[in-house]
Amino acid sequence: MTTDELRTRGSIIGLLSGTGADLVRATVITQAVPDRPPLQLNELVAPVYDHAAHLIDWRLTPHHPDQKIEDAEISAFRSWRASFTAERLLGERALIRAFLDWTPPQCDTRALDVLRLPSAHVDFHTALEMRLQIDQARKIVNASTEHGYGLFTAAGRRSASRALIPTDPPTVLLATAEAALTIGPGGLRLQQTAADNDTVRLRGWTAHADGIRAQTSTGEIYLAESAAARLLRAAGRHADDVEVHECPLSTLLAPLLVFLRDATELAGNTGAALHIRSGWS
Repeated sequence: MTTDELRTRGSIIGLLSGTGADLVRATVITQAVPDRPPLQLNELVAPVYDHAAHLIDWRLTPHHPDQKIEDAEISAFRSWRASFTAERLLGERALIRAFLDWTPPQCDTRALDVLRLPSAHVDFHTALEMRLQIDQARKIVNASTEHGYGLFTAAGRRSASRALIPTDPPTVLLATAEAALTIGPGGLRLQQTAADNDTVRLRGWTAHADGIRAQTSTGEIYLAESAAARLLRAAGRHADDVEVHECPLSTLLAPLLVFLRDATELAGNTGAALHIRSGWS
């Protein structure tokens, strides 16, 4: 599907738009889920039920739209919830989709396709099968010489705040009717206007009140508050400074594979269900 065809579907579209930016979590219920929360959290949490109307978790969500949650209350919720769950943050849905699409045919990842869903309930037998497939995928990733790209939003930070896997043809990450951001063999590239057939390779950018200053392979360019600047702000999660670095796929995918294996192993070894969810914390 071409960029022009994609643009007709909304104001901002692409792999990182909509639910693509949602963070996916794997949760294992380690103890019986309490029937009610502590008194101090009573107005701040809501029960989570599975398809059979069984209570499987609690989520932090104020009962009143204008209610502010204090840091101490967030800490109290996390401490309470950790008493009956073990949770691992896997990463963005967009990265998980890209990883599953990248995996070569000889690597059986059919059990991992459940990660494509917004939410899923996985029994411990399937969790053990997922663990075996993760181990196989990890061997292939570690043996691969392919590289991806990481967006780093803090000086000296060792892990990328956003990981990208290039494709051929390039994948549209974010696009509007006027501009597009893609990832492909030529790296992270920006098309500044619809009339501009050329793209520039990005090496980073800094955000300012009146626009974006982007570092490219041919020098610095200034983007006033435009569609292109809007895409870069979204891609960088509105960070002030973003650096783009080419990194081995094994490095970019390590957090996903390590934390997913950890969760599936815990579920399988304890006979507990594994819950996959995204879009809320």
